[in-house]
Amino acid sequence: MRPLRHVEPAGSPPPRTHTPPALHLARVPHRPERPPPTVIVVHTKPRCVQCDAVKRYLDRHGLEFVEVPLTPASTAAFQAAGILAAPVVELPGEEPFGGFRAPLLDAWRVKNGGK
Repeated sequence: MRPLRHVEPAGSPPPRTHTPPALHLARVPHRPERPPPTVIVVHTKPRCVQCDAVKRYLDRHGLEFVEVPLTPASTAAFQAAGILAAPVVELPGEEPFGGFRAPLLDAWRVKNGGK
């Protein structure tokens, strides 16, 4: 069986694409719900045992972090990136991951001179 092929009708205009200029992105003001990447960010949901475990771990080791509630839009974005568990933890300089993963937190803490 041959794969289907899309054929544009005769005389139709080519599809339009829009790429915003890079300078436009530099003028976007800082959004308070999205801290700079030098801060540990923990995206949480209510009544989440693993979210509480990550926060306790970070508190116990004296690491500052920002807690951001997961929204439907951010949840969809993380799921599209392959992160399916809460909380989503963003460590500076590392790829975000889901769930309470003590070995990753330990390795990042040691690498960055933490307690």
